[in-house]
Amino acid sequence: MDEVGERPASVNCFRKMIVLDHAIPEVFKRSTLRREAAWDALRGETVDVAIIGGGVVGACTYARLRATGYRVLLVDKGDFAGATSQASGMMIWGGLPYLRNGELRTVVKLCAARDTMLRELSPYVRAQSFRYLAPRPGRRLLVHTALYLYWLLGGLRNSRPRSELDFPERSFLHGRHAGSLTFDEGVVGPSDAGWVLDMLFAQQTPGSVALNYCAVRGGAYEPDAQCWRLELCDAIGHTARSIRTRWVVNAAGVWTDALDRRFGIETSYKHVFSKGVFINVRRLPEHRLPLVFETRAPGDYVALIPWGLVSMFGPTEMVVPDPDSSFQADGSDVRQLLDELNHQLARPCGKEDIVSLRCGVRTLAVERSWERTRVSQRLSRRHFLCADRERPWLSVFGGRLTNCGTLAEMILAHVRGALGPRTPTLASATDFARPPEHESFAEMPGPVVSARWAAEHAMCWCLDDYLRRRTNISQWVPRGGFGRHGEHAAELLRVAETLGGAVTAAERVAAYRVQVEREFDRVLAEC
Repeated sequence: MDEVGERPASVNCFRKMIVLDHAIPEVFKRSTLRREAAWDALRGETVDVAIIGGGVVGACTYARLRATGYRVLLVDKGDFAGATSQASGMMIWGGLPYLRNGELRTVVKLCAARDTMLRELSPYVRAQSFRYLAPRPGRRLLVHTALYLYWLLGGLRNSRPRSELDFPERSFLHGRHAGSLTFDEGVVGPSDAGWVLDMLFAQQTPGSVALNYCAVRGGAYEPDAQCWRLELCDAIGHTARSIRTRWVVNAAGVWTDALDRRFGIETSYKHVFSKGVFINVRRLPEHRLPLVFETRAPGDYVALIPWGLVSMFGPTEMVVPDPDSSFQADGSDVRQLLDELNHQLARPCGKEDIVSLRCGVRTLAVERSWERTRVSQRLSRRHFLCADRERPWLSVFGGRLTNCGTLAEMILAHVRGALGPRTPTLASATDFARPPEHESFAEMPGPVVSARWAAEHAMCWCLDDYLRRRTNISQWVPRGGFGRHGEHAAELLRVAETLGGAVTAAERVAAYRVQVEREFDRVLAEC
């Protein structure tokens, strides 16, 4: 059985950017020894649950199962959070969009889920005020009434909606906005990918392990043993592995459907794929709170979200037939966003102001008979957990930042019902939880975790792992960290030299430059 699906091009170039031969570089020895120790502990054993997919849903599920005493193996064929979970708007919404359809019970349910995350997942999820920009005085009254109803349905747990005619962001906005309506939601920080990594690594329990760059190549259910045998390919150790597990959780995101088909799993649901793009522009000092705008298309909204050195604007939303070819923004995406952004700003913003791009493919859960092409807010928040009728296999359909905790609890309840409860074991702090070493990088506002520490303790194997997910360098420093005119190439070479490997530092940087040219320079050239 071949590996299911393909990663975006930036991930597929992994094997060209790092090759671990017989002479393992010193910086990777600690990580590779820990990896081998994990495989040794699994040899001849049967784990309780194998999770396929290291995005936000897989990571949250792993953390919940591990904390309640189950032996869990999580594998991802790329880096953790290497697909859509690194491209979100990092917003934790309640059920505000459902007010338009009168689905009050759903609003209450989603507000409760949001508030549970705010309460239980601090400091990674925190409360955040948002500003809704009403374009007309008449519309402003309607929106203010809706926000009050939203606050009441949320149990009055947050601050009441506020009306502000004067606010800092007004200095760079077009004068058409009739003031600001402020309400409370939540956000993830310091990044979506960083949150995923912390859920995976912050604490560990005996018998549980999470591995990146480990692909599922095949396997079968063994009825006599009542367990699955999964054939894995470890790209780091260049070895084939076989493990047995009592349950499989398919949390592979956009590759969930393909993985189900390969293993002969049939469900009543499927995924529709929606491509979402953000542009990150230079952040102005006056931009303090996330801004929500009504677009010129009726019923659509975009947000301008402050994040470190940049302001994220978007997302676009477009149904795409093939997720594998949709993990890259194109010129039309950027033109659409720039046009809408300039409709809101007092002074024009050009492509030269764009620092970086974010592109993800969202999974929208629908019945298998669904054939329409229109994506709605209602559709985007649906999520289902499907169990195979004859074999211990769970497939996750839908899922996003806001409902990852809900899905993890659903999976935990199912596993507990099938395997019985476990006695939680005392979690131990891992190397990832130790105070990291820091270093500086050009233009970054403060120290970042050092490349050496990330390689030794956080399963960081290549430049993209470090620049995009172990730090925010590639998102906050123009052109993936190279700088607007390539002035930081020497800094990237220093990082590449730290990572070492059979591939030279110059070759690593050259390969990364090709990636940046393809995913950023050429896209802006199309605008």
